[in-house]
Amino acid sequence: MQNHPRMRFMWCEIVFLERWWTVQNESVKSLTRKLIKNKQLEIVSGSWVMTDEATTYFPSIVDNIIEGQQYVNNELNVQAEVMWSNDPFGYGPSVPYLYTKTGVKRGVINRIHHGLKAFLRYHGAISFRWQQFFDVNDKNEMYMHVLPYGHYDILNSCGPDPDVCCQYDFKRINHFTCSNAAPAPITNSNIRKRALKLEKAFLKMSLQQGSNILLSVWGDDFRYGELEEWYQQYDNLILLFDYINKNSKRTKIRFGTLTEYFDALERNNKIKNITPATLSGDFFPYQCSAGDYWTGYYTTRPFYKRQERELHSFIRASDLLSASALIRLSTKVRQIIQQQLTIARRNLALFQHHDAITGTSKNHVMKDYSKRMFASIKIAENMLRISLNALLRSNNFEIDNIPLVYNESSSKKMVTVGQPRTILIYNDQPHGRMEMIELQISDPDVIVTGIDGPIQAQIEPYFDTISGKFTKSYLLVFFTFLKALSFIHFTIQKNHAATTEIAQILTPLKSLRMAKYISSNFHVKTISKNEFFLQTQRILVELNPKNGLLEAIYTNVGTNGTKRLRCKQEFSYYKSIFSGAYIMALQDAEVTKLKMTEAETFIVSGPLRQIAYTLSRFIKQRLSVNNISGAEGSRLHMQLRIDIREMSGVELVTKFATDMIADDVEYYTDSNGLQLIKRAEYDASSRPEMNYYPMPTALILQDWSKRLSILSNVPHGVRTFNKINLEIMLDRRLSTDDGKGLGFNDDGLPVDNLPVNMAFTFVIEQMTAADNKQQRQQRRFAYNTLNAHLALQSLIYQPNIFIISGILENSPLYHLQSFPCDVQLLTIRPLTYDINRRLIILHRAGIDCTSLNSSICHGNELDSALKKLMQSLGVTTVQKALLNGIKQISEEMPYQMMTFTLEPTDFAAYLIRFN
Repeated sequence: MQNHPRMRFMWCEIVFLERWWTVQNESVKSLTRKLIKNKQLEIVSGSWVMTDEATTYFPSIVDNIIEGQQYVNNELNVQAEVMWSNDPFGYGPSVPYLYTKTGVKRGVINRIHHGLKAFLRYHGAISFRWQQFFDVNDKNEMYMHVLPYGHYDILNSCGPDPDVCCQYDFKRINHFTCSNAAPAPITNSNIRKRALKLEKAFLKMSLQQGSNILLSVWGDDFRYGELEEWYQQYDNLILLFDYINKNSKRTKIRFGTLTEYFDALERNNKIKNITPATLSGDFFPYQCSAGDYWTGYYTTRPFYKRQERELHSFIRASDLLSASALIRLSTKVRQIIQQQLTIARRNLALFQHHDAITGTSKNHVMKDYSKRMFASIKIAENMLRISLNALLRSNNFEIDNIPLVYNESSSKKMVTVGQPRTILIYNDQPHGRMEMIELQISDPDVIVTGIDGPIQAQIEPYFDTISGKFTKSYLLVFFTFLKALSFIHFTIQKNHAATTEIAQILTPLKSLRMAKYISSNFHVKTISKNEFFLQTQRILVELNPKNGLLEAIYTNVGTNGTKRLRCKQEFSYYKSIFSGAYIMALQDAEVTKLKMTEAETFIVSGPLRQIAYTLSRFIKQRLSVNNISGAEGSRLHMQLRIDIREMSGVELVTKFATDMIADDVEYYTDSNGLQLIKRAEYDASSRPEMNYYPMPTALILQDWSKRLSILSNVPHGVRTFNKINLEIMLDRRLSTDDGKGLGFNDDGLPVDNLPVNMAFTFVIEQMTAADNKQQRQQRRFAYNTLNAHLALQSLIYQPNIFIISGILENSPLYHLQSFPCDVQLLTIRPLTYDINRRLIILHRAGIDCTSLNSSICHGNELDSALKKLMQSLGVTTVQKALLNGIKQISEEMPYQMMTFTLEPTDFAAYLIRFN
């Protein structure tokens, strides 16, 4: 490129750039910076990887973007101006929105439904303004270009005829083939004919796009890895370009960057007074030109998807706790924390890749991802230890709910109660919340003591989620209110106490096989089928006495306004010979209801909560309700352990049949946890896969008076059928290759399933009846209610539990104020270039305020709450910045002088400096 100043090249994923950059000498680095300055080399997107957009959760996407953009800014002094996302299998509006928050306002995408792509070509809307539903002022729209044909390779880059374009892919002179003749080098004898043919192809492309400014990307997977191809492509193309530019009166052609393309496009729009089309919504599901629906990867390999969510939670907790301890840490320890959390964060960012979290890599690659995430969880665990040690001046503690090996879920530590133990709990949420604490203990005779004395606790049989079996251990359960970003501690001592009650086991079955595996301390009672339900002061859950599955949910129990929602559950599986890791191909697939006749079902009942267990060969389900006041007491919790290693060629689902009003129901799933997108159900009885949508965190079903929110800690694919019934894909074990890249071999087939633990929370709310049915039906998006938003935060961010030997006299005290209940504290993350500064990021969720079910969350005004937090952290100055923390948009000033505000759906990022 140094010797060919007309050449242009772009680089996207920074994870690979960093690996290359670290082994280059200063001469190469200097030349690279020069090429960027000269606008020959363009860094696009700037994110660590090109993220998937169906299964990812937005705080992890933010980390991915920041990690890459910070790196290229620090090393290359450059900021990305264009988002390049050619390969994810469908697109949502949330990722572009996040990029706009870093200053990137232009983008290129590719894999959208081929029918929709043809529609855009026909209407001259291949380039359009992508507007957020909620963005009434158009401040956050992105000018988007869709690659116009079937793929991003050269065969689809010069016009509608791949056979013609193949003749200009000059690597094929001596590599690969074309369907007709192989391309030939450009010579004086053939240049006129070849140039006219290429120009004609571009003219067809121009007519189809309705634009005289064209973008043609010249590359493919695994290209430009050899010097030979650089010369083959450049030397032949430049001859064609020069000939066309000299001899044609209607065409000018040159190498360019994406920024140069958009600059030319916008100049042309201005000259010709062209207003680009405006679109809102998303591009799911993706159907390729072969007719395949890429909806299987929403669910493929859920163990790794769950592992990613756990890693994100651990890194976030480490960020926040290390920020709390920072003023007590030496420079050396600050450097260690910054370096170690950078390693962990980059592994988290790596897994956002569109062939990683999607589960669409070969088995050995997925295993490597998993090992990296596990190692990063251990890093985060160590950073939690360092931080808590600085706060407690003690290292005599264990951290609960940490995985022990890379291919298993998190497990609970055994708390032996021969000696007193202190349980220290850290709430990493910026608002107070009521939470249930669960501990594995060795003895049921315990007393739990809080600051104000003994508290009520419950003893249950311990179900080991790793083995999927009951053990002789015990589960200790109690409730506590956790103040915002604060600690609370309890002591556990061996003592027979009236405040600790042993739960009893209720079953409609004549005998329980599981009874022999649990302690004899538990009384087993046989009950009638009519007594087989869960009930608290606020909710009643009707169960099938034959298998323990959900039948119906009653809310507002104990009042005159009790409401029943039918929610009849079953498990089924598809048997398909065409589905693969990427695609779901269920046309005429056999659907079989999973027989639960061998399932063992019973209720563990106590004063604090009730749990209905269903134990079957492949599925272990727990439905639980908590006997507490407020909105939290109205939630139904579902925990599943799925293990389909003994099944083959199956796609396992759970279904819920409701009695909502079919003609009035609306159906939404979330876009990366940021917003809810309205979904349509098409008549596709022979092809259910075309109605599948991604559910990263939430699924909503709502009629004129009520809303059912199902929230998840694992991404899934979901669909409705007959409008009022739901189907959630849980796991897939596939014995065929779908032809999308993995291959039909032991390393390519996704048969490496692992047992996975996943959880759902059901929130049912009465909604203000909408006056205008037509207006409601025309609505294309929605927000979570506050109750659903807080339930999701509780599901993803569990309290951090530390087990300390002996009695802790005092836990670290923070007299903090709760943030507004709709404000999410994403992180207080270290910066690689300054150990004394961090980046704090906030997001204010859009909230649906039409729920009639009030929340018990009580927040304060953001300005005072955030200043109180900064005071406790030892912050001296603050500076507002874009989301990536690079471009400052205010002066650096003492934090007391800043006024902190945040509008719904918006983000705020501040660089904070510590003593």
